[in-house]
Amino acid sequence: MRFDDSLKTVLSADMATDFGAQSAWRQMVDLIGRGRSPADAESLARLQALRKLVPDTVRAASARALAFAKPDVALVGFFAEDTLAIAAPVLRTAMLPADDWLALLPQLTPAGRSVLRHRRDLPEPVCRGLESFGSTDFVLAHHPAPSEAAPASNPGAEVQLSVDDVVPAPAVEAPAESPSCPTMPRTASPFVTLGALTRGLPVVAEALRHAAVPATDAA
Repeated sequence: MRFDDSLKTVLSADMATDFGAQSAWRQMVDLIGRGRSPADAESLARLQALRKLVPDTVRAASARALAFAKPDVALVGFFAEDTLAIAAPVLRTAMLPADDWLALLPQLTPAGRSVLRHRRDLPEPVCRGLESFGSTDFVLAHHPAPSEAAPASNPGAEVQLSVDDVVPAPAVEAPAESPSCPTMPRTASPFVTLGALTRGLPVVAEALRHAAVPATDAA
């Protein structure tokens, strides 16, 4: 296949400005898409660098324009790497041999392969190849529901602590019981005799109790 020198002219132009980058992008996509320039590594690397400088609207317009061209698998794969709004027009209209589609399928995103599933003009081997990705493309991500019993954590919330939470209250000790005082016999007179006072002493009372026991036994 013979290629003209138009690509060299495009690459020699100034691409430092927004207008220059967008103009070079349009011309390169058109030349490669129509087969007038090769989709080699150097050309795709230049398109890769320009893609960061070209707005989405311009890239989407170039993708739609490829419907009237015949891009090869390298250019189709390049556009398939872009967002779905830009990749979809190319994937819906590109005409590739079955072997090229089969080589491209693993490089596509699940959304990109979904675009191909809506086509009715793909070769049968390509349709079977798409079916082999069904378990991967249609699997639903499992998002476990948060436990209702688990309290919601708020790392940024400030914890308020009272003094009682930090310093425990001192234990209150029960007052020690004082020994029982000896009971003094009550008399009608406010004065207490010495004998009554001594009989109230524990030692004297115990001696009198022991002295009374033999007398009771003798009786």
